[in-house]
Amino acid sequence: MTDPRRFVRAAAVAAAVVYLGIMAWGGRGPDQAPESSRTGLMRREPAAIDRIELVRGERRSTFRRDASARWTLDGSGAPLAEAPAGLLDKGLGYLRSVAPVRTLGADETQGLPAAEFGLDPAALVVMLHTQGQPVLVARFGRSNAQQLQYLRIDGEVAVHLMSGFVGETWSQAAEAAGGAR
Repeated sequence: MTDPRRFVRAAAVAAAVVYLGIMAWGGRGPDQAPESSRTGLMRREPAAIDRIELVRGERRSTFRRDASARWTLDGSGAPLAEAPAGLLDKGLGYLRSVAPVRTLGADETQGLPAAEFGLDPAALVVMLHTQGQPVLVARFGRSNAQQLQYLRIDGEVAVHLMSGFVGETWSQAAEAAGGAR
């Protein structure tokens, strides 16, 4: 009679080999989108963004990408610490690759004040620039009961519902920037 533990071990090894084969064949893990994928709200590649402004209430933080592609706190010229710089890059990646869970069109938001979504004033404003030109201004509002956060892009009528981790990443970046000064 065969030991059942031996069968379980053999099945686990086979599953691991199949998983590694899939990763090797595809060149990435299942949770990693290709660099050029764009399902999110930002059309530009994250590497093209060279200035980010974060506005939260009365506090404004501006970051610039230096010649070696490192983030600096505007005015200091010193490279930003790894943690806040990583949050900026992660936030850019999310705006590029994470699609809204739902988009409310003009017909659904007509007559509703922006304050209804926490957008007047916005809880956090993220302004992205490339070579001195504005690329995107995202206004994050309040979260709903499902932990989705309202977001409006300047120039659009639509209000997007985004997964909460997108706005949370930008909030953490703004918070970390406060300690970077």
